[in-house]
Amino acid sequence: MNIDIQKAYELFYSRDFEQAGIYVARGLESEPDNISGQLLVARLLLIQQEYDEACKIFRFIYEKHRHNLTVLETNILRNFM
Repeated sequence: MNIDIQKAYELFYSRDFEQAGIYVARGLESEPDNISGQLLVARLLLIQQEYDEACKIFRFIYEKHRHNLTVLETNILRNFM
């Protein structure tokens, strides 16, 4: 996993959402298609009550990867459990 996105998850789970946002943005700069990073952005948006924006990201991820449910399941289970 991208080191910045990994750090972003650590910060997210320690409830430092502002720093998590900074690190995930940095990680997505180098890997814009990183599903774990995209899911984290959506989760951060949910925390900020930006529900429409979070849904756009969830829809985008689904549309892009709906042909490969293993990718979706693996990433969702890893990042939401």
